Amino acid sequence: MLIFPEIASRYNIIVTVNNSNKGKGDKATNKEVMSERMRGLREDHDYTQKYVAYKLGIDQRAYSTYETGKREMPVHKLYMLCELYGVSMDYMVGRSGKKNLEC
Repeated sequence: MLIFPEIASRYNIIVTVNNSNKGKGDKATNKEVMSERMRGLREDHDYTQKYVAYKLGIDQRAYSTYETGKREMPVHKLYMLCELYGVSMDYMVGRSGKKNLEC
């Protein structure tokens, strides 16, 4: 069962994180953590950006801008990406260090 509207409304704030921590110590921003996790998961699965983009229904250039943090990923695409890798949205956006989708 997919409860997408509830997930989207809950995570929209998280996905559009601010960078108020930029330049304040060594703490990475949520945007930086998300970029690192997107790339790390893609490489762990031996996927190319082109393949992940195909699975998300976008072109490789668009995916690249999300992975590098140049643009914010729409919530519905983030949800699809988390489904592809089997990780929680909390993990992907840096709110949790736990990868798995265990209850």
